[in-house]
Amino acid sequence: MLAKPAFLDGSQALAFADAGTAAAYRHRPGYPPELFGRLAALMPAGNRTVLDLGCGTGFLARPLAEIARRVDAVDLSAEMIAAGRRLPGGDRPNLHWTVAAAERFASPHRYGLVTAGESLHWMDWEALLPRLRDRLEPDGWLAVVDLRPADEPWSDAVRAAVVRHSVNAAERRRYDTARELAARGLFREHGRAATAPVRRVQSVDDYAESFHARSSLARSRLSAATALAFGQEVRDVFRRAGLAVVRQDWTAELVWGRPA
Repeated sequence: MLAKPAFLDGSQALAFADAGTAAAYRHRPGYPPELFGRLAALMPAGNRTVLDLGCGTGFLARPLAEIARRVDAVDLSAEMIAAGRRLPGGDRPNLHWTVAAAERFASPHRYGLVTAGESLHWMDWEALLPRLRDRLEPDGWLAVVDLRPADEPWSDAVRAAVVRHSVNAAERRRYDTARELAARGLFREHGRAATAPVRRVQSVDDYAESFHARSSLARSRLSAATALAFGQEVRDVFRRAGLAVVRQDWTAELVWGRPA
């Protein structure tokens, strides 16, 4: 079987266990509301129980708990889950948080939908996918979700700053997890969809901080000087462009199918 790229080694995801990474997560963009209508349509009528893998602070799990009968939200990071519990919707009685590796999570439930939002690429695919196949209903789906930003006139300059300061610049390149799983015989894709773009507006400081909620630029993996230099470079990009705030459109890309 094809080996996973080194930049997706699961050890890189340990950065998300850090309290600083969890604190920076609030500056990352959330998912467009349209996505949740699409996910609701994927839930079979007979089983609206959802498993959200690599849930982080619950960007998927908390809204899904509004439309599902039960949501099991699983993440390796206790810090992420603690932060998620404190956020709006984090205390819903049908939302069940568990600190565990996705590959070892055990549950008595069968699921109509399994979701993974910008997280499946970190996991051990050969260990996980057969387990998901056994826990999914026959008419259930595995849904892989990614967020994509639109290119803006300043995007290339920000990407250059990321490459210069990241601990693993290769981690920033676009990667289609669903196609990689299919190429390894682990996933059969059934469909794809993308939401309409949603505009996000935030301060330049908050935008720069959002990158520290990502593995390649987590503060726990950078020196203080490198983190400071990165933030200054991003602020300089917007100062030169004469922009006081960051405006960017984001699209959620959804792929659904079955573990093979």
